Amino acid sequence: ALNTAVVGPAGSLADAMRLVEDAGDRLDGAVLDIHLGEDRAFPLADALTERAVPFDALVIPETYAAAPRCEKPVNTAQLARIRANATPRGERGPAAAPDSEP
Repeated sequence: ALNTAVVGPAGSLADAMRLVEDAGDRLDGAVLDIHLGEDRAFPLADALTERAVPFDALVIPETYAAAPRCEKPVNTAQLARIRANATPRGERGPAAAPDSEP
């Protein structure tokens, strides 16, 4: 169990940005699919980075290479390991290396 409360999913960039705004400081982490319909989640990744909210990305460009990565279908055990190694919100530090285990 990840011991989390889910605030999504969001099917569009606008919906995802609204979720981030509405969650305020209650958002402890996110899992991003960079492909949100016809949009890309790069502005969302930027907004999360500005708020020091760690995120995991399913598909990731070099700009966000420090974020842990996972592949679809998402394995909850892998997410639990990534979350356990994440730098707590508001602290800066090295990001966890991408986990290549399925």
